[in-house]
Formats: sequence, C-alpha cells, structure tokens
Amino acid sequence: MRGQVAHGADGAVVEAVLAEVVAFRVAAGLLGDGVTQVYSVYAGPSVSTNAGQVAINANYRIGYTKVESPDALVVTPGQPPVDVFDDSVVQLADVHAGVKAGQILPVGVGVGAKYYREDISNLDQRAEDFS
Repeated sequence: MRGQVAHGADGAVVEAVLAEVVAFRVAAGLLGDGVTQVYSVYAGPSVSTNAGQVAINANYRIGYTKVESPDALVVTPGQPPVDVFDDSVVQLADVHAGVKAGQILPVGVGVGAKYYREDISNLDQRAEDFS
C-alpha cells in the first residue's frame, strides 16, 4: 500500500507512507499439532528532491515481526523444547545524493549512506550496520 504523494513548492516529492502487512499460518507435525503464526508490518516515508543539479533521495523504514509458535526446537533429547524466536523490530534509513553524467563530470557521481538496526527479543540480541 502506498500513501499519498505530495509535491512541495521547492520541487520536493514526499511519499507519505509505504506500508506492507504480512500474516500467515503454518501447520507442522504429524497431526498439525505444531502451528506457527507470523505477523509482520513494514512502513515508512520516502523523500526525493533536487538541490540544483544534485538529486537527493532519502528513505526510512520500520518493521515489526511477531512469531507465535509452540516451543519447537529440541536441543537435547529428553529435554523440553525451547522457543527459537518471538519478535523483532527492524529500522533502516538511507540517503543518497548524486548528479547525472555530463552535469559536472563526464561520468555520474554519487554518495550514499545507510543505517540498519534490528532488535531481536530472544537473548536480547541486536544487529547493527552503518555503511
């Protein structure tokens, strides 16, 4: 689902919201006794504008995933099964600025940056990347 697109007086184009919602259910086991339900939502704004000859694009997305499943992983035979995943929150932000070939140099030139972070409930895990 895409939200409304607005055009600013300075030529900026703002895409209000990009959102995706996913839900599904998986049955596993001999008699369907292991049912897993996954819910996920992902949304965020995008901006695109120009500063003179430089095209500038930026995006931000946040997502949430929830997994409802019985404790399904048996680590040691004879021991009770353990939970392998509960929920996570992921965030992604990126920005890029660049010029077309022939505007400043014979080739196009651009620079960009990206930040990614995911917080995972199990074992209080965090994954982070900046590039």
